[in-house]
Amino acid sequence: LHLANLFAAGRLEHHELGHTLCHAGESADSVFLLATGTVEVSKPDKNGTLRPIAELVGPAMLGHMGIIDSSPRSATCTVAGTDPASVIHIKADVFLRLMKRPDPTGSATRHLVLASLIRQLGNTNRTVSALIDGQSDQQAASTQDENEVALNNRDLALLEAVLRGWSIPPDSG
Repeated sequence: LHLANLFAAGRLEHHELGHTLCHAGESADSVFLLATGTVEVSKPDKNGTLRPIAELVGPAMLGHMGIIDSSPRSATCTVAGTDPASVIHIKADVFLRLMKRPDPTGSATRHLVLASLIRQLGNTNRTVSALIDGQSDQQAASTQDENEVALNNRDLALLEAVLRGWSIPPDSG
């Protein structure tokens, strides 16, 4: 229920393939909660050519680091894959207020940020390993393991349950 307060603080939008949520270098004014769909995360190389570094599959949080540390966007995020994306946009000032709340909603928001940072670290480790193993940057960016997909499905079930006001049973596995 506390995550529902976070979701309700934003605006749900549906984006078609190719829509860019944010560009590397621009100021961060929103956090994005990818409910469904896929987003390709790209960074410019030394020549300015965008190179994919990750592929996020909803549910996922993106754009939060620029809000937390007041830095410009570090990457360009574009809707990719085969289906449109559903994204909850949360304005920076609202997100920061939610993060600072001393109640369960604030705690749930901080937990979501930590989970996202852990996920990013895991993605980075897999990408670096794939590059070391000689894969192209495109192959490395799309490298996933079965545990991450299982976590995504569990997270999606939780997101759906929260939005509907249901509780879900503890994970049996």
